[in-house]
Amino acid sequence: MISAPARRMESSMQRFSSGIKNVEKSIIGLGGAFALGALVKQSGEAIVEFDSSIASLKAITGLTGEQFKPFKKEIFSIGDATKKSYVDVAKAMELIGSAQPELLKNSAAMGQMTKASILLSKASGMDLTDATGSLSKALNQFGVGADQALKYVDILSTSEQKGTATTNQIVESLLKAGPVAKTLGISFDHTNAIIQGFAKAGIVGSEAGTQMASAMSRLTQSSNRNFNPAVVGATKAIDNLSKAHLTYPQLVKMYGMEAARFIATLINQNDVVQGLAGNLYIEGNAMAQAEERSKAFSLRITELKNRFSNLMITGNETSGALNSFGFVIKLITDHLGLLMAVVGGVITYYVAYRAITMALTAATFIKNVALGISIALHNGNVFALRKSLVAMNAYKVMMGIATAAQWAWNVALSIGMLPLTLIIAGIGALVGIIAGLAKRWDGIKQAFQDGGFLEGIKAIGNALLSVILKPIEWILKAIGKMTGAKWATNMASSIGDFRGGLDKGLLKQDNTSPVNKDASVLTQKKILENNTMQNVQINIDDSTGRARVGGQLQPVPIVVRNTKGF
Repeated sequence: MISAPARRMESSMQRFSSGIKNVEKSIIGLGGAFALGALVKQSGEAIVEFDSSIASLKAITGLTGEQFKPFKKEIFSIGDATKKSYVDVAKAMELIGSAQPELLKNSAAMGQMTKASILLSKASGMDLTDATGSLSKALNQFGVGADQALKYVDILSTSEQKGTATTNQIVESLLKAGPVAKTLGISFDHTNAIIQGFAKAGIVGSEAGTQMASAMSRLTQSSNRNFNPAVVGATKAIDNLSKAHLTYPQLVKMYGMEAARFIATLINQNDVVQGLAGNLYIEGNAMAQAEERSKAFSLRITELKNRFSNLMITGNETSGALNSFGFVIKLITDHLGLLMAVVGGVITYYVAYRAITMALTAATFIKNVALGISIALHNGNVFALRKSLVAMNAYKVMMGIATAAQWAWNVALSIGMLPLTLIIAGIGALVGIIAGLAKRWDGIKQAFQDGGFLEGIKAIGNALLSVILKPIEWILKAIGKMTGAKWATNMASSIGDFRGGLDKGLLKQDNTSPVNKDASVLTQKKILENNTMQNVQINIDDSTGRARVGGQLQPVPIVVRNTKGF
């Protein structure tokens, strides 16, 4: 009856679909394992880096033991508050200590400066190292302490937000203009406004700072007190010059060719300068910008990684229970290359195993479909008589095919969303299994030729089992190498011996080259001599008696018997 093969086809479809679903779950699980492995790797590296950073900070401060504890407390507190890694916080403190040595004995001031640097980094998108250096330079140019750090960060953030120059460019300008600005009493806010005026004209960085310093210095020599920044203030002097509507020749006559060009730039950008001056300090603006930037998904992931690493560092410092985990992380870190090789091999062979399973399932399904079609073709009468039942079963089969296709599509999408490493692992699996069988193919063919079908199938089974056992052997070798466990080494050796037995006759053994060439030559010579000392008997059936023996055969005794008459 046609309904039986139809049911077999439907059952095969269900098994095939289930196989695909299991593969999908397995691949997702492998993705999770990779993610966990990455976190563990990062944690191990963080512990090592933190120890190194703490050692460097201790060396700079000259503090150890109880005296250094306040600094470590600040590191932990700032890291938790800002969601930065303790490693980054410690490195920032080290940079701040190098730029501002007066903070090396003051953990609270060091903490203020570090928080401000991290805030500037988050608000501007700068690397923490660059942000720390920029803020330290800005404070040093104006001779203010860590208590003004947050205010300066708010000004820098607002200046970048409203102006043209970036924080990095502003700081480069300050290195040139800062000393003159401080001497003339120009505030940090107004200095930023003037720098942004130059930036609007396309002059940024150190060039803008140089031009600002030159222009301000030259204006202080002005006979008109309304144009003198030392008298009325820098931004007011620029505004007065703009309102005076002086011609360029007049500026050249008053301040010289070079200074006139710089002053003319500021006059032309007076609207920018006046619009920013006095309006750049918005308390909390840097924090608002930082929070806006932190909404990015990539930053959330970074904060999660930082939190995980910080927990591992804190546990390594304070918890006896986690000390053991810290040891495990260090062990993994030290042997990471070996472990990655083992994991890669296991994944490769696991994916290969799943691929083989899916292939066999698909083959079974195709076989049942073919069987159903064959029966249908040879039982036309039955099909005609039971068309309703057949139609129903055919409908089920087609629905099963559609469902399997949908599952296959979902798996493809899932694979597309996974890291590229998993796709590479899948490709590597196929390559690995093909390579493993290819190395043994001559032996498999020989087994079919010498022993028939059953021996050939046995050879294929031996080859596959050897390939599957290989990653297990790797794992045991790795355990033995990392821990010194003899049982693991012994088991690895036993599996190696077992695999050697499976591969016997499958892998080519190259014994064509003698180990000792001279010994081989002597052996062949001895064999030749033994052969030449033997008698050679030749029976010749020659009824006429005309046969003769000739040639270079003197060293070999020849016995000739008359065979006449036979």
